[in-house]
Amino acid sequence: MEKKLRDMTQGLQQEEEAQGRRCLISCPWFEQQRQAEQRRQQQEAQAEQQRRAEQRRQQQEAQAEQQRQAEQRRQQQEAQAEQQRRAEQRRQQQEAQAEQQWQAEQRRQQQEAQAEQQRQAEQRRQQQEAQAQQQREEEQRRQQQEAQAQQQREEEQRRRQRAQPEVSRKLLDCLHGEKPGLVPLAYVASCAGNWSSERLIGEGAYGKVYRAVDISSDSVPFVFAVKVLSFEREEDRGALHRATEAEIKTLTRFSHPNLIRLLGFCMEEGTHALIYEYEPVGSLADILCQDGRAQRLTWLQRANVSAGLAKALNYLHKHDTSGPCYHRDVKPANIVLTAAMSPKLIDCGLSRFLPEDQPQGQSRKTLLGTGGLGALGTPGYMCSAYIRTNKFREASEVYSFGVTVLEIVIGQIQSEAISELLEDPETLLADYVSISKKCRDHRPVFEDGYVHIADLLTKLAASSVSHIVSKRISMTAAMRCAMEAASQAPTANEIQAMRDEVERLADEIKELRALSEEAEGRRLAAQQAAQRRCLVCYEEQVEGMACAMGHFMCKECAAGQTRGLLERLQLGESLLEEHRSHGGHMKCVDPACRETYDDSSVARALPSEIFALYRASQDTVIEHRMWMDLQAQFQEQVTHMQRQFELQERRRSSQASAEVAAREETATAEFLRRQYPNARMCPRCRHGPVINENCYDLQAHHGEERGAGRGRISNACPGCDFFSREWSDWAPWDGVMHTGPRG
Repeated sequence: MEKKLRDMTQGLQQEEEAQGRRCLISCPWFEQQRQAEQRRQQQEAQAEQQRRAEQRRQQQEAQAEQQRQAEQRRQQQEAQAEQQRRAEQRRQQQEAQAEQQWQAEQRRQQQEAQAEQQRQAEQRRQQQEAQAQQQREEEQRRQQQEAQAQQQREEEQRRRQRAQPEVSRKLLDCLHGEKPGLVPLAYVASCAGNWSSERLIGEGAYGKVYRAVDISSDSVPFVFAVKVLSFEREEDRGALHRATEAEIKTLTRFSHPNLIRLLGFCMEEGTHALIYEYEPVGSLADILCQDGRAQRLTWLQRANVSAGLAKALNYLHKHDTSGPCYHRDVKPANIVLTAAMSPKLIDCGLSRFLPEDQPQGQSRKTLLGTGGLGALGTPGYMCSAYIRTNKFREASEVYSFGVTVLEIVIGQIQSEAISELLEDPETLLADYVSISKKCRDHRPVFEDGYVHIADLLTKLAASSVSHIVSKRISMTAAMRCAMEAASQAPTANEIQAMRDEVERLADEIKELRALSEEAEGRRLAAQQAAQRRCLVCYEEQVEGMACAMGHFMCKECAAGQTRGLLERLQLGESLLEEHRSHGGHMKCVDPACRETYDDSSVARALPSEIFALYRASQDTVIEHRMWMDLQAQFQEQVTHMQRQFELQERRRSSQASAEVAAREETATAEFLRRQYPNARMCPRCRHGPVINENCYDLQAHHGEERGAGRGRISNACPGCDFFSREWSDWAPWDGVMHTGPRG
């Protein structure tokens, strides 16, 4: 406005100057008008200034009013905060009082729990003392029973020693044709060295085989084999029992030179054992797997083995008029050789009898010796027809026989060469000569002049393993072919090999006689040692007691030594501690020996009244040891309860800290809700609160560089990366703190 006034004034002046130049004489009216206009303009300028001053005043008053209202809001917020602080203080005081009350209640409960634990510990101590008393009484009864049992065992042992020659005669009678019967298990175990691993000669699916020697007689020691049957699972007990019965039934019913002879059997205390004649050469499988022994097995002997095996199987199939008996597990491992290299078939536990009344249209009924309905036998020796149909017949046995003969020819057990030949038996039969020349065993020392036997055995095997059951030869025909191969006369070399084998067996008999003489020497030495020298009185005595090292003390000296020991135990604590360290047992009288005398020998050597005092001192030692054990157990229980109490305290502290943190989080959320009533949260993961700081365009600074390497600004949700520039797209905050990490 002032500028406009100046412009108007300058225009009027210029106009007046122009008029003055046109009119030299001034006009009074015009001058008055000009002055009036100037006054009017000045008044308007003053009015404009007053209006502006009024506007500034009004603005100042509005600002002052805003400041006053802001001050009032601040004062109200301070008053509310003061009220909240006082309320929080009161709440904290109440919580502190409640915490003190809770702690006092916990201390009271702990004291009650400790008192209850002490009462229970006292009850347990009393129970343990009662149990200890009962155990002492039971220990006394047990020791008395053990002494009686020891006497009974010694009497039984003496009775068995007297009966051993009779049992040995029974076994020898069975070896010469008598039927097998029950044999005492103790006799068999003693002959087998109490099942020592040194006597173990074989192990199979049905148990272990031991070499047993009876040296009780004055003649040559009697050697026999014992098979102890066993099972891994309880459900196999029935199958084991049936297998035992099947083998006993087979070997009792059938008697053949090429079947192993059963001499007896044991069924005591859950133990099943079968006693056989012992063949020292071993199994055919072991011989074929060892080069040195296979080298001495000539082709003529291999033909005799095949012929003997065929005779045994044909005998099982044809001997009983009520039906055939099948072995069902023919393989080299089940063939043992005698000293004359004659085969004997063993392990008849899987044998099947086929008497009358076979169901389902067949003429005879099958009775399974070992139970179960699946195909039983050894893989590799069972024909595919038997595996597929689960029906065992003569052709199935012929197949197993053929595989065994083929292994005898090749000299290998279940090898790849045999598997390849069994895949194409027709080619094997058509070209058996060249195949025999190529694949036969070249280890026999007397091969020249007997290679045709290998050809005959190869042809026999090929005729027995045809895939077509109807093309396999019968067992009778197989026996004839094997006998034809074995009918070759032995050469001078063969005779010399037999003489060498006889000499080897003679050497073995000498070794057995040496064992017998050694056993007799031990028996005489034991008789001479019955009278021993006492280490106290140095007199030769019979009755007394000895430690594990054999240091002997007679009965009279034992009584005096025991009485002196009991008197010394009353004098000093050191002697009592030493006695306790020995378990309450009397130490050996030899100063250099650390052994003690066992209770059974002490009971036999001491009078009853001294032994009772000796047992009482042992009871005192046992009571002391049990008391120490109970004290240790009680201390362990106390330590365990203390650890449990500390663990509970730590858990309560962590729970209290969690509750305080939850209360602080709730208070923070309440403060933020009141301070920022328009706060928002993520609509996707509910992360909040989100405060816009008076900025409603979240895209404005999103992604900008902060500078100085501090990264970029992000207005996205820190929980799930949700972002929207529109403030209305963010959900209103529900008043709960959701500030977890990114999911």
